[in-house]
Amino acid sequence: MNYDPHRTESYSVKLVSNFMRCMIILTISRKKIGIEIIREDVTKEKPQYKFENWFMKPWCSGQHEGEIHGVPKQCGACWHHRNVKDAIYQKYNKISAHSMIGYTRNEKARIMMPPIGKPKNFYLYPLIEWGWSADNSIWYLKNRVGLPHPLYEDEIGFKRLGCSICPYQSGEALEILYYKYHEIWDYMLNLEDISKHSYFNNKSLRGNTFSTLHEMNDFLDREKTKQTKLKL
Repeated sequence: MNYDPHRTESYSVKLVSNFMRCMIILTISRKKIGIEIIREDVTKEKPQYKFENWFMKPWCSGQHEGEIHGVPKQCGACWHHRNVKDAIYQKYNKISAHSMIGYTRNEKARIMMPPIGKPKNFYLYPLIEWGWSADNSIWYLKNRVGLPHPLYEDEIGFKRLGCSICPYQSGEALEILYYKYHEIWDYMLNLEDISKHSYFNNKSLRGNTFSTLHEMNDFLDREKTKQTKLKL
């Protein structure tokens, strides 16, 4: 599959899990602290620029001047977050008294400083406050709220959801893409071919460490061949 810089939509079969976590936060907050929640249609915000546009855009300065941005690097700030997603966050931060974020108890290291001019408690982390893990959240959504998500079910098996082509996702999530979402996997391989740097530096899977997506692809190809031979 060839890369198309004019593609109108990025590949995103996996939905952002923070929406589901917000459902938990809003539901329980209403019960615990008496917040009255008025149900409204959710506004679907779209970024001004597509991932593909920034992927192919050359750097304007620095040691990589003239090179395309390519795959977002795992070290430091992600250019996709900074240039595409952050503008939407900032829009609502300016008009909000507080911002609830669905980080779990295992993500305390992600707690952020408040924006300039906002109080120290601008960002609220209810799931951390309650000591909830991702599994607690999934269970509550499925059994108490009635919002099961098929990508969390055993047939698919994702533990966390996000952008399907994100280089930050786990090796286990990438393996699911390899086996069950071939078009997306091939698209990611194509992105790495075009990019000046690999999809990741050190990604672990089944006790192995990979420096490129192609290395992981070769490993999974060999594993699939072994499994096929065992079935014969």
